[in-house]
Amino acid sequence: DFNNEPNIIKNSLKILCKLYDTKSISNETINNSLNMVPIIDDIINKYQDKIKLLIHSLNVLYELTYKGTEIILNKIISLNMLQKIIQLMDHDNEDIIFYSLKIVGNFAMKEDSFFTQKIIEFNVLDVLKRTLSKEYKENIRIESSFTISNIAAGTQEQIIALYQNNFDVLLIDIINNEEESKIKTNCLWALYNFTCIKNGQYLEDLIKKGLMRIIIGRFKKDEGDILSCSLEALDNLCKYEKQIGNPAISNVIRNEIDNLDVFNELKTLKENIVDETGLTKLNALLMNYFGE
Repeated sequence: DFNNEPNIIKNSLKILCKLYDTKSISNETINNSLNMVPIIDDIINKYQDKIKLLIHSLNVLYELTYKGTEIILNKIISLNMLQKIIQLMDHDNEDIIFYSLKIVGNFAMKEDSFFTQKIIEFNVLDVLKRTLSKEYKENIRIESSFTISNIAAGTQEQIIALYQNNFDVLLIDIINNEEESKIKTNCLWALYNFTCIKNGQYLEDLIKKGLMRIIIGRFKKDEGDILSCSLEALDNLCKYEKQIGNPAISNVIRNEIDNLDVFNELKTLKENIVDETGLTKLNALLMNYFGE
């Protein structure tokens, strides 16, 4: 009730957050809370100067977009809220940035690429470049890198949008120059997804920037899912080298494979790998591209 004091509204939102955060709550219950979306929109519009109120409003919206189905996300889009949320990622308050990022991240996580495309259309990439920088706290950078990795898992057009906005340079810089962290792992996931680009010139450029060197260099550091992902990325490059019709680009890939002694690196990895899935992918690589 907007006739209540902001503190009463804030406390009501805090209770809602606790209710929505309950593990046993169902998607159906969340979707039945659809009428909360326009209420949150009204709060965001009316109480721009009430920081705590904004934070709790965004937290409720995060829970709704995380646990709800596409019905919730479509409602946000229909009310023109998504653009406002992306704009809040540039707010002065770091908690507001954090929860806005988490909402946008939920859009990028959905299987339907339509929702990822929507955040791209509202210029989220420009904002993500800023929030991934060292100027921001770790939790904000983690959410930023997580969202970027999900965008990179999208359509060809969405991966290319990241590439054309120079995210490859940003990711490579973090991977090469920062300490091991969740941020770095998310950047690796994102960069590996760049190998799905079906464009020879882009792949040639990525290899010249050190993409394959990064993949091979991670063999001694990673395990489990991220190691499997690095092997998939290498497989994508090798596969493309075989299929590409442009000899010049094919030679760039082949020369890098030879220069980095990829065959022996894979054989060394095979002696130490313990992950079943990774071992299967590694054996397939050796057989398909190196005749082993």
